[in-house]
Amino acid sequence: GQAAAIAALALLNAAIIEAPGHGWRAPLVVGGLVLAGGAAIVFVALEKHRAQPMLPLGFFHERVFSAAVLVSMISAFTFYGLLFGLSLYLQQERGYAPLRAGLAFLPLTVVVPLGSLLSRRAVAWLGPRALVALACLLAAAGYLGAAACGATARYDLLALPLPAIGFAASLITPAATAALMATVDQGRAGIAAGLLNAARQTGAALGVAVAGAMIAGRASIGAGMRVNLLIAAVLSAGAAWAWWRAWSHQAAHGARSHGTKKTRAGKPCA
Repeated sequence: GQAAAIAALALLNAAIIEAPGHGWRAPLVVGGLVLAGGAAIVFVALEKHRAQPMLPLGFFHERVFSAAVLVSMISAFTFYGLLFGLSLYLQQERGYAPLRAGLAFLPLTVVVPLGSLLSRRAVAWLGPRALVALACLLAAAGYLGAAACGATARYDLLALPLPAIGFAASLITPAATAALMATVDQGRAGIAAGLLNAARQTGAALGVAVAGAMIAGRASIGAGMRVNLLIAAVLSAGAAWAWWRAWSHQAAHGARSHGTKKTRAGKPCA
């Protein structure tokens, strides 16, 4: 199972990275994508038929669990894709020295500890459903704002949306983690935590690969980064929708279960 998962991720990343240079229809790229899909199918088949699988697929029957994995993966995908693209853009297109480029990231990164500290209180105040959905929408707004600035905008305009992105990412991670861990029993908490971490790392790796492919396939780094930002905005908005739907389904299912129990309890004895 581990070998199949490694093969799927490695082949997928390699195909995405090589696509701009060879073309998406090149045999090398198409073959890599097909093999990646085949390896993923093999992985699922192996895990499905094992008595003690590395990845219990039954976890995904719980919609909040699946939504937490999806939201965490998308958050890492968009955030690390931005880090990669923005670093190239500032240094290679704007001519920033490495130190200046690093300092230019401060509006994005300085708010991350603040969001992590406030996440628990925000969950208590808004609840996990509203908090994560709003954080995803905040991230989407930040990515759209950055995309609207354009490649030639002043740095201070480009920096304005960055705190929204960093703050949203720092709220999503602890809230989604807590929600996911609440759906599994203690005996399987380690597996669930490992799965969530693997999902985040997978999202980060794919985010960097896709960001590089979009930049390499455009006339300039700025044009490629704008495409990445628009993709990130759409994915973040989609994550908000998926998260809200998962919690709505759970609430509706809980209400039906409660109503069934009350009906059964109220039946007269024969």
